[in-house]
Formats: sequence, C-alpha cells, structure tokens
Amino acid sequence: SGSANIAPLLKRAFMFLEDGNWTEANSYCEKVLDQDPENAEAYLGKLMAEVHAHKREDLADCEQPFDYSSNYKKAVRFGGEKLGAEFDDYLVRITERNKEDVYKKAVTMMKEAETEGVFSSAAEMFKTISGFRDADELTEKCIEGGEICRKDAIYLAAKTHMRVKEFNQAIKIFRRIPGWKDSDEQIEACREMVSKLEAENKRAKVFKILLRVLIALASVGTIILIWVGSRS
Repeated sequence: SGSANIAPLLKRAFMFLEDGNWTEANSYCEKVLDQDPENAEAYLGKLMAEVHAHKREDLADCEQPFDYSSNYKKAVRFGGEKLGAEFDDYLVRITERNKEDVYKKAVTMMKEAETEGVFSSAAEMFKTISGFRDADELTEKCIEGGEICRKDAIYLAAKTHMRVKEFNQAIKIFRRIPGWKDSDEQIEACREMVSKLEAENKRAKVFKILLRVLIALASVGTIILIWVGSRS
C-alpha cells in the first residue's frame, strides 16, 4: 500500500522536474519522504531540483560537482551501489570537463603571456589541475617564461639607466641578473664609463681651478697696473 501511494508521487515529482518546476518537484519528493524516509529516488529528485536538472542524466552537465549536497549523500546512502556508480560517473565527467576548461584557459593565457605576472597566473591555473594531461610540464614552462620576463625587465631597466648615463645605478641593476644575456659585459662597460667620467670630472675641476687662478692673477695684475699708473 505504501509503495502504491509513493509511485504516483514520484512520477509527479519527476514530471515537475522535466517542466523545470523545481519547487513543486521538491515538494512532492518531500511527500514521498514523509512516507518513506529512506527513499533514494526521492532524494535523487530533490538533488535534481536543487541543481536544476530536468533529467537525471543532466546531472553530468552541472557546472560544479554536486557531492557537497546532503541530498546527494542520502541518495547514495539509501540507493545502493548502482546509484552510487551512476553518480560517480556524473561526477567524473563534471570534473574532467572542468579540468579541460581550466586547461584551455591556461594554455591560451600562456600563449599570450608577455609579462611575469601573466605567466605566474597561468602557472597557478595549471597547478589546480596537476596530473591532468601535460599540466605539470606546462606549469614549469610558465615558471620559466615568467623568469625570462623578470630578467628581461631588469635588463631593460639597467639599459635605460645607461642611456641617461646613470652608470652606477645600471651596475647595481645588472648585478641582479648575473650571467643573463650580456649583463656581465655591460657591467664592465659601465665601469669603464664611470672611470672615464670620473677622469673627465677631475680634468674639469683642475681646469676650473686654473681658470680661477688665472682670473685672480689677472685681477692682481690689473690692480698693480692701475696703482703704478696712479703713482706716475
């Protein structure tokens, strides 16, 4: 008698699910559970209403795994191995699909990356799907790409200081990337320029001192001439 009463209620519940009437579907599943608290099909119906699945196979199309749901846990608990295996299949398909989506986004990001930050973001995305396809290998490539961008940025900054003749600052920056491109050679070139500029500055200082001395001597000579003229 109980089963006879439950069957029509479950049928109505799944008809409501097909129509997308989630509230009524959930309500009829509750009516079933009032009579049979361990009815796995009723918990299945409530799960489908929860995630808005019209048909049970639509559970595989959920955006995220649904194994967090208490309705899922009760359906598995009372549904036996067959229903559990069906759910496992859906969850695997969801997980694999989501990993594929993340993989594609990360690959696109990696291909378009031109800065350390973008490479780093792509690497973090690959890490979330570690073990999927060649995600681990691509993580390392992104890390390498980011390191190249980091060193290139430092190199360009040092070259910029060289262009404006800030050679000591350029040397400090080049020292942050020893062995990268021709950084070591650029350091030596900067040192030579520093020595050259120091020598030029010394010559300029000596010239200024001599000029001041000459001006002072000329002034003294002028004063003497004026004095001699005034005496005569």
